[in-house]
Amino acid sequence: MERPSESTRSRRALLAGGTGLIALAAGCLGDEFGGVSDPSGDDGTDDEGDGNESDSNESGNETDGDENDENDGNETGGEGDGFSYETYAYQHPQPPSSPEAWLFLEEDDADDWLEERESAGGSSDALADFVADTPFDDGLLVALEAGGSDLCHEMVLDAIDLEDEEQEGDDERLAVDASVDDGQDEAQACAEQITAVGLLVRVTFEDDPVTELSATIVDQDGQEHGFGIGVDSASEEGSDRK
Repeated sequence: MERPSESTRSRRALLAGGTGLIALAAGCLGDEFGGVSDPSGDDGTDDEGDGNESDSNESGNETDGDENDENDGNETGGEGDGFSYETYAYQHPQPPSSPEAWLFLEEDDADDWLEERESAGGSSDALADFVADTPFDDGLLVALEAGGSDLCHEMVLDAIDLEDEEQEGDDERLAVDASVDDGQDEAQACAEQITAVGLLVRVTFEDDPVTELSATIVDQDGQEHGFGIGVDSASEEGSDRK
């Protein structure tokens, strides 16, 4: 048999090397664009890892989606002098004619308010859970609502504190300031839809819960609405904020 010449062996080596470079380049392109799978099927381990990441992301996205559908933005919290609080921002399709405020000291009253929202199509599981988790033995629930001109508007908490009543000897009251914020940046487009924007404030006290509320809501037009709410009475006054 005739031996292959040196030039023949060199050409074969060159062809083999070229094939290896092409395969390597194809592998690099596959890694760079991610969505291109390797037809050789050698990336089984990577595919499995990608699958796990996809499952994890899908699970996370489902959670995020639920929160966006039911939470409308934010659930936050903090601490004050003698109390801690959590807030929950929400929206529903039936805005009030003017801002409103409620003080709930008992679970039954909060449940009645929630049923009204459910009948109007403005409740959700997350909203119901937030109400249900209120510890009325040592806490209370405040609800604030106003109108918004689009789906980006939201009610935000500006301040919360305990303050003394004006008359000496009276108990402390909870003071809550909130405002309607447009909730958007310059690059964000918002669907125009008249909607109610609301905020629940759940407060837990170190000592006995207060039974009086002083609340202020600044609507989207800059109009300030003040509320004084006690166990047996409620009042509302409106004035322009300077």
